[in-house]
Amino acid sequence: MNTENVDISIYGNLILDHTYCVRDYVHGASNTCENKHTSPGAIANVVDALIRVDRDLSLNVISRVGDDTPGRYIKKWFTAFNKLNCTKVNLHLKEALSSTSEAVIISDLKNQNRSSVIQWGACAEIDELKDFNSKWCHIMYLDKLPHLSLKDLNRLSTNSIISIDLCSSTHTAATRQKIFSMLPYVDYVFASFEEASSLVGCETEYEAAIQLAKAARGWAIVHTPKGSIFSNGVRDNTQRIDIKNIVKKPVNVLGAGDNFAAAFIATTLLAQNREFNTIKANVNFAHQQATEYIKHNMREKER
Repeated sequence: MNTENVDISIYGNLILDHTYCVRDYVHGASNTCENKHTSPGAIANVVDALIRVDRDLSLNVISRVGDDTPGRYIKKWFTAFNKLNCTKVNLHLKEALSSTSEAVIISDLKNQNRSSVIQWGACAEIDELKDFNSKWCHIMYLDKLPHLSLKDLNRLSTNSIISIDLCSSTHTAATRQKIFSMLPYVDYVFASFEEASSLVGCETEYEAAIQLAKAARGWAIVHTPKGSIFSNGVRDNTQRIDIKNIVKKPVNVLGAGDNFAAAFIATTLLAQNREFNTIKANVNFAHQQATEYIKHNMREKER
């Protein structure tokens, strides 16, 4: 075990994303790509957003990659990120015999949504959560990590704040059962309404947040394109927050959810206060950061 304190350890699905931006995607037709970029997906978005909130945060990234070109690209990306930002993100990437996970993503700028094709590989094989004595552990795409040990999560949750996010909106009965067995050790659940509804079967965002939070140790934050609902399972402590100044122009919103989660984690960790009013303030801050990220994407496109 590493006895050195680490602020945040990020575990989970490290996927090399190849993103193609299309102004108004039409299924079954040839669409013109306006912009293309490649990056280590959601984990890279979270790392970047955390450092923007607080450059002094110490971070670990724990995942698996293959001994292949995508795996080497990911390692070089983080090396360049550390150099550019004068920071230190510690990589703990175990090489696997299988290939690095990759995805092709089409970002529909006009309708502000995305479609993707994912080739799952090494990162989905994670079967342990190494303890780095971290203040906060964030597990990405918990529903796509079928081999995780409940014992490991229980051990981490003793001294660390635990948060998770999800990926799928069509969970199997076995996946639901495994997630619900882990939720009692989870302090914060980030989920879209589609993901939350798939787990708890509720027809409204409000009820989905309450039911998801009841199963967790702490809070559930269910997000939609217009805002989010946060709850600790108590109706009086459940509230909807609408996004102010929603960006309506054609823009790439891919990564906005990752920026929201990262901003919430960073400001909550700094506050070290999980009272109701602080949760509300931190959700508001997270929305502001996600909106600024979207606006940055729009400014980059207009250059």
